[in-house]
Amino acid sequence: MQELLINQGINREAVEELSRIKSEPDWLRKMRLLAWSIFESSSYPSWRGIDFSAIRFDDLYILPPFEKSKEDVRSLDRLFSHGAPIAGNLLQLNSSHVEVIMDESLTDKGVVFTSLERAAIEFPEMVKRYFFTDAVKFTENKFVAMNGALWTGGMFLYIPPHTEVTEPLQFSLIADDNQGALFPHLLVVVDEGSSITLVDHSTAANGEAPAFVSGIVEIFARSSSRINYLSVQDYGSMSWNFTLKRAILSADSQILWGEIGLGSRVSRVGVEVVLREPGANAQLMGIYFGRDGQHLEYDTLQLHEAPHAKSDLLYKGALKDKARSVFHGLIRVNPGAQGTDAYQANRNLLLSNQARANSLPTLEIEANDVRCTHGATVGPIDPEQLFYLMGRGIDRQLAERLLVLGFFNQVLQHIPLEYVRERVQEHIEQQMK
Repeated sequence: MQELLINQGINREAVEELSRIKSEPDWLRKMRLLAWSIFESSSYPSWRGIDFSAIRFDDLYILPPFEKSKEDVRSLDRLFSHGAPIAGNLLQLNSSHVEVIMDESLTDKGVVFTSLERAAIEFPEMVKRYFFTDAVKFTENKFVAMNGALWTGGMFLYIPPHTEVTEPLQFSLIADDNQGALFPHLLVVVDEGSSITLVDHSTAANGEAPAFVSGIVEIFARSSSRINYLSVQDYGSMSWNFTLKRAILSADSQILWGEIGLGSRVSRVGVEVVLREPGANAQLMGIYFGRDGQHLEYDTLQLHEAPHAKSDLLYKGALKDKARSVFHGLIRVNPGAQGTDAYQANRNLLLSNQARANSLPTLEIEANDVRCTHGATVGPIDPEQLFYLMGRGIDRQLAERLLVLGFFNQVLQHIPLEYVRERVQEHIEQQMK
């Protein structure tokens, strides 16, 4: 497969060249240029603790060279799934869509699972309806606008009404270029009465790449739909990751959202659910493990717009060396959203004296018949638990590893796929050695 390369640097000319290379329709080219104009006129977000001057945009490639064969990429991907049964897999290397494989029976049912690039050409009206319209807008911040101008590859998933997909679908983004600027965009629409499990896996092939990621995930859960969305981020140790994810939940829909953060030098992820209609239910589970000098940040929003909806969030993190985490969590209950049931908790383990965790859970409530609670904890491993294990002949290193895995088990047990649980546990065990 041959891949074109855009000159180094991120600018308007690169946006225009990207659209030309992709032979995009005029409506999409205009969207890119509008997003770019918003990017140029926007200031950097005031995210405390993140120094944007350290990002050298002029040195980044928008489309890094395509060097690996399909089989090389498949072998990297199999290291994650270990051959577990899946209904389909979409592979992306750097900014290039490599291939998509899906069970033919799903195609016969009307399931669409393809790159966003292809969907914009083959299903333009459907993409126009959902892409940067209701869930995420260009104007939200500078990096969202950047994604709108420069997204490549990506994924589009549509599940037609009353369709049950029993095996998971997987989107795999594999980076192998140290200067690659990646702009993944996932658009998921699960129609009325349907169900799906989606695994979103991002990793670096060489342990260092990529240099910069600005990603978007838009999820639409229509009435009475069921979604399991499992995201595992393991980018390279020198990467910067700024990603916004938002799900819009209709009446009686449910989402189980597992967000796993393991990689990146700096990672800031927005995790937001909008409970738009009565009966919506969101369960948000998160795990992050920081080491060395990593900065891992999560900005979560549980927005209750409708009455009689429920959201439950539990994020757990462990930090060693000089790693730092920041958790900003907001439960927002709008006027009229009576009968809201919302919970939010953030728990942190500090595995060294130099690790730091800042936790800021917040409530904003404008209804009087609600049940909302929040809480946060930060502290070291319980010395009594450690003493108990060591007193039974277990060495300190193994005892700490067992306690950390036990700490995360409350979240891991809710992840419905065994191979995802295993990969997360393996990573944590390796980093604890």
